[in-house]
Amino acid sequence: MRLEFMHWIRPRLLIAGAVAAGHVALLGQLAFVAPREAAGNGAPEFLAIAQIIVQAPHWDKVPLPQVDFDTVPVDTDALKLVQFDDAGEDPLAGVIGPASAPRLARFQYVDVRDFAQRAGVRPGHPVTVVLSVQVTPDGAANSVDVVRSSGSATADAAAIDYALSLRWIPGTVDRNPRAMRVMLPVTLAAPPPRTNSG
Repeated sequence: MRLEFMHWIRPRLLIAGAVAAGHVALLGQLAFVAPREAAGNGAPEFLAIAQIIVQAPHWDKVPLPQVDFDTVPVDTDALKLVQFDDAGEDPLAGVIGPASAPRLARFQYVDVRDFAQRAGVRPGHPVTVVLSVQVTPDGAANSVDVVRSSGSATADAAAIDYALSLRWIPGTVDRNPRAMRVMLPVTLAAPPPRTNSG
């Protein structure tokens, strides 16, 4: 214990001695310079006192423990669109007249191109299906009928699946949401094939 104390106090005593010696030397210079200048030109005596504080850089430092953070894997391909339901985001959502027809919500979670690829629609050859969609009072598509076919049963089925997954703002009667039917033309268009530019 005493040996540790000696190792701790010895550098501090050396630093304190050096500081004291520096003070004595500085004060000695001031003591000799100030009277000579005062006597030489008749100016009043001026005495400056300086205090030098020396602190070892390690006195106020505490080593911090090493902290390792876990990495969280993020699958960036999993999400295509994130949209939180908020009526304030659709300027038409809060406008309800005495009578209004159903209309598509501004933000949709589905992409018609996915349904076009599922139906085997070739790029550059879009097909159109006209549907009759019943929209429920809560804005969902309840039933869908084909009014005008595209000529392909697969494309018609893909258009029906697309229409069933859409979000709607329901129609109103006397300002109350009601189930209504609406005509919906759906054009299935496949994206052009990707080209390698490398």
